[in-house]
Amino acid sequence: SGVVDVTRPPYNARGDGRADDTGAIQQALLEHPDRNAVIYLPHGTYRITRTLKWPWSESIEGRQRATILQGQ
Repeated sequence: SGVVDVTRPPYNARGDGRADDTGAIQQALLEHPDRNAVIYLPHGTYRITRTLKWPWSESIEGRQRATILQGQ
């Protein structure tokens, strides 16, 4: 569990409204599918050019999503 800031390494989203941040945010979601993580987007404008997809958990308890996408 914890907070994953998408503007920090290894994701390095820009949040400047110009750079495409889709890959950075998607990678953070993929790496934290069932860890009760908060994928955190600090203040900014995040340019998303493709649909973001939440991965399914592979835990024994079932296929439930346990990741939150949270803006500042």
